[in-house]
Amino acid sequence: MNPVVFIAFVWILIGLVVAAAARVRSTARLGQSLGAYGRRRIGVQAGALLGLGVVSCMYGERVELALFAFVLVYLWLAPVESERAYGLKGASFAWRSVRYADAEEWRLAGEHLRLLVHDEWNAVRVSPEHLETLQAELERIAPERRSRIGTGT
Repeated sequence: MNPVVFIAFVWILIGLVVAAAARVRSTARLGQSLGAYGRRRIGVQAGALLGLGVVSCMYGERVELALFAFVLVYLWLAPVESERAYGLKGASFAWRSVRYADAEEWRLAGEHLRLLVHDEWNAVRVSPEHLETLQAELERIAPERRSRIGTGT
């Protein structure tokens, strides 16, 4: 096997493991999912699939085809920066996820849930039908972490 292709395989496999671990961790921290939004890489995935087809027609090399297949799986697994999700136990922001109990502060303002994590505010849009459920769950899990910003106290 070509050393460059071997190194590419190693890096892609590392990326796959990291992306899969991020997805598993995020799913565990969210609990029952209530909502998610964000733009997936549909265009990138379609372009990679087209590239895979072109390479297979031009070269027919199984090693390179396997490499492209791993890249497609990585692109499918890896979160993008615009992805947001929230559940009964926590929220996720692209590669980051947090349990509500672990957030430094939380604030539910309008249709946005904002969580202070490592001195950085992260926001996720909440569907109107989930506002009351989420408010009750936040008050139950971490009432002492409710932000005083904008509450007048």
